[in-house]
Amino acid sequence: MVPHWATARRRAVFIPAALVAVGVCFVVFRALGAGFPVPWWYYLADSWIFVGSVLATYAMARGWVEFWLCWLAVDLVGVPELLYFRYYPSAVLYAVYAGFVVWGFLVWLRISRREQPTRPAGLRMETVA
Repeated sequence: MVPHWATARRRAVFIPAALVAVGVCFVVFRALGAGFPVPWWYYLADSWIFVGSVLATYAMARGWVEFWLCWLAVDLVGVPELLYFRYYPSAVLYAVYAGFVVWGFLVWLRISRREQPTRPAGLRMETVA
């Protein structure tokens, strides 16, 4: 598989879908509760972490370079949340992961710019990857 960017059409679908999913998860997570007192933004942060992780995994399976950006956005929300709740070892671990994410993004970006994927005639890229 050659890393490549999602098409504009795909992004026009998955970005609004992700926003809707975050909203739905926020309502569901808040209704379920955390089991301990938390500020309102906790549910919003956890909603993004959940949806962003699912989206990143899907995008990775498709070979989209964007998956690295999803993981980075998950880390940018998750690390401060972990620090707030004093889960320092986990915050450090995910900050280290963020470093690997930046490195992986740069590698995939370089590959996506250098190599053009080949595909059988008549097939769109999404059906091959």
